[in-house]
Amino acid sequence: MCAFLVCNEFFPRIFFAGEGSRVKVMVFGGTGQLGQSLVSVFSDDHETCALGSTECDITDYEAVMSAVYALGPDLLVNAAAMTDVDACEDAVERAFAVNAIGPRNLVLAARRLGIDLVHVSTDYVFDGESAGPYDEWDAPRPLSVYGRSKLGGEQEVLRYERAYLVRTAVLYGTCGDNFARTVLRRAVATEENFQVVEDQVGSPTFVPHLAFALRQLSVSGKYGLYHLAGTGSCSRADFARAVIAASGHDPARVMAVTTNQLSLQPRALRPKQAALTCRAWRLAGFSPLPPWQQGVQEFVDEVSPLLSRV
Repeated sequence: MCAFLVCNEFFPRIFFAGEGSRVKVMVFGGTGQLGQSLVSVFSDDHETCALGSTECDITDYEAVMSAVYALGPDLLVNAAAMTDVDACEDAVERAFAVNAIGPRNLVLAARRLGIDLVHVSTDYVFDGESAGPYDEWDAPRPLSVYGRSKLGGEQEVLRYERAYLVRTAVLYGTCGDNFARTVLRRAVATEENFQVVEDQVGSPTFVPHLAFALRQLSVSGKYGLYHLAGTGSCSRADFARAVIAASGHDPARVMAVTTNQLSLQPRALRPKQAALTCRAWRLAGFSPLPPWQQGVQEFVDEVSPLLSRV
């Protein structure tokens, strides 16, 4: 257990960080799929406050400072982001405001209170030209506005000495809009075949697995940059087949195509090979996340009772 002296211009205070300590956690983006899972995980033994964009716009410095001072948290967790990759191409200023200036504001708030910050980034900071998975020491080269804006957020966060920066990939869970839910919804609603790209490779990550690992990281004191994603990698087409097969439907309904063969072309470029290897995570002594296939099975097991509402 470690004791930290936390000082700001108004008052000093001491809190203890460790698995056995109860602290105040403020989750920004708390209404999204990752945010909801983080709130659930942290609330087991911590006082947790979830803020969506309607409660606090992270692009607004004054709003962030007001919210943080009102609660007096011991830890900030940022799961807020503009994640619609194509929409970012049409709203460049908004993308950078949310994905880069927002993290800057949270860094300023964390520094003012002298507290830790957990920030979540993306595999889309890479260009996808690597022959194998990317580790934490590979140089980013984003292809899209989304990737560039998220890289901007990373640069802001890495200026803070008490920050945990985590890149993840292909997030999916039982709530919110995500690829796995879309595939499962389509499999249940129709018997028709459908197209999924095979030339985009990533590391699917089940949200509850990530949330639990972020909680573990947040009390470690091992600040820095980490990759944290489901172990292994696959194409989007293989991911879709795994989801459909686990739900008892015919995976042969997935027709693999290239991105160029899609009838509706995406506006933003996607990295073709964006699989992540979690080298720094392993070297720091943490256990890797489960294989992505295990995440798929757990996802289907959890969502099966709700299939009519998927």
